[in-house]
Amino acid sequence: MRTRIIAGVLAAATIVSLSACTAHTPGPSPSPSSTSHPVAEAKCTDGVAALRADDQKSNHDGCDVFDVLGHGNTLTIGAVKQLTVEGDHNTITVHAAETVTSSGTDNTVYYDGEEPAFNELGSGTKVLPTSAH
Repeated sequence: MRTRIIAGVLAAATIVSLSACTAHTPGPSPSPSSTSHPVAEAKCTDGVAALRADDQKSNHDGCDVFDVLGHGNTLTIGAVKQLTVEGDHNTITVHAAETVTSSGTDNTVYYDGEEPAFNELGSGTKVLPTSAH
């Protein structure tokens, strides 16, 4: 009887051990991710566009008001009246802007034409002519 119990326990342990090995066998390695950034889209509706994205690269036509909400974006936009940057670490090139307002941190805005009025509500944002780019 004792031999039968030991044999049963050993058989059960072997099955559990084998199923554990096959259950944890690693599958194929994931392919390396691309270093390119996805392209974000912002629609201009009634003169207002908002971009809510992170780590995007994109070009946009101008809109009267353009609002950037996100982190690490690289954007080029057309002429706007008001550019608002609410995210962090964005690099934005704007064809022209009357006013730039930043409530985020460490953004860089490059502009063409006349220097826009700048309202710093966050910290560390720079507004520079495109020649400084």
